[in-house]
Amino acid sequence: MSDLDTQKPRKRFTWGRALLGASLAMNLLVVGVVAGSILNHAKPPKSAPLPGGDIIGYGPYTQALTAEDRVVLRDAMKRKAPELRSNRKEVKRDFDRLLVTLRAQPFDRAAAEAILGAQHARVEGQVVLVRRLLMDHIEQMEPAERVAFAERLTDAIRRGPKSRKPARD
Repeated sequence: MSDLDTQKPRKRFTWGRALLGASLAMNLLVVGVVAGSILNHAKPPKSAPLPGGDIIGYGPYTQALTAEDRVVLRDAMKRKAPELRSNRKEVKRDFDRLLVTLRAQPFDRAAAEAILGAQHARVEGQVVLVRRLLMDHIEQMEPAERVAFAERLTDAIRRGPKSRKPARD
């Protein structure tokens, strides 16, 4: 027999694996956008504002928050920082384990799926945490504050994402 006859056939690419990876990436993006927005918007500017105003591009929820809201949420997230930091380290370790698994011969699909599943659960936990902090804050708002938030959110959604490009003259 030749080498060609004894080689194992390569496993086909599965869309399920790609969708799980895409879902994980989107969850990471959401967590990063919301957390970064809350943390960055709450900080006083270190220099003169950029042309076009405040820090831009972080989504309608954080665009609708007042500066005071962002400070409160930033402080709440700071209290959760050790948990978030630990979770991020575990997600990185998951990536490291997945890379080893992807390079291994033969490929162990069950091990890769277990790693992706654990990583997805960690990211989902961060999404839930950020959502809970936001909802806790909204729940504490006075009715008039909540209505004003809804109006600002409506405006932010209607405007769409802020452009990251500087304004033209």
